[in-house]
Amino acid sequence: MATEKREKLTNVNVLVSERGNALLTNAAERNHRSKRKEAKARLEHHLQTYGSDWIEKVY
Repeated sequence: MATEKREKLTNVNVLVSERGNALLTNAAERNHRSKRKEAKARLEHHLQTYGSDWIEKVY
């Protein structure tokens, strides 16, 4: 019998602006996902793409 390795998960709570919320809502609807699943997919994609080297440029 093969043993399944369970992925360890963590919760992250963030505040987003009205515009960010609207963008997330629209993306979730287009992708037929809940906002939570959409946010998870987008955060994981961003981290895989940019890793820990990404720096936000604040003007």
